[in-house]
Amino acid sequence: MAPDVGHDSSSSTTAVFQQQEQGQQQKQQQKGLLADFSPLADYAVEHQYGIFRADQDGCAYAVKVYDNGNTISIVVDAGSHGTHVAGIVAAHFPDNPEANGIAPGAQIISCKIGDSRLGSMETGTGLMRAVAAAVATRADIINMSYGEPTTRPDVGRAIEVAAEAVNKHGVIFVASAGNAGVSRIRDNSFYTSSTCGTHLVPKPGP
Repeated sequence: MAPDVGHDSSSSTTAVFQQQEQGQQQKQQQKGLLADFSPLADYAVEHQYGIFRADQDGCAYAVKVYDNGNTISIVVDAGSHGTHVAGIVAAHFPDNPEANGIAPGAQIISCKIGDSRLGSMETGTGLMRAVAAAVATRADIINMSYGEPTTRPDVGRAIEVAAEAVNKHGVIFVASAGNAGVSRIRDNSFYTSSTCGTHLVPKPGP
């Protein structure tokens, strides 16, 4: 049973997204009473999220509100890599500092650029929307762990938008240099004149 979507007219930024409560899934399928569901707001406003079928796969989701509530985007992960990177960067364990990230407690803005319908491959539209969101929220650093070989690096509209974020808004843009080896770094689609490329080199054995 799919959740229902509505709009709270008292706020232009808040959506009412009806979430199934844990332990009540079967009951909701039988009754479908909106009074038994919980509302969710735009994640950027209230940092709320829900879980589809918590007793099974536990797929977490959030909502994004556009057009004064006329358009609702239901957002889910396409994979776990972003969570992995966020932990490396901002994990914060005051009682166990050895597990901290490199910037404990840093605020993370999650921007999904991978399309689940394409096996999580990034799209130009997704890239530009993500960079715009980072600039709008005044992010200091953008990390993009996407990249693949290209015959024409450092060209295209997405590259121009990234360069504008760096040169006009002072954002540090760190992009993956790819997995094809050091010799192919400059062939990567997002290794540009405005971004910082990162590449992990395995430590030689004894």
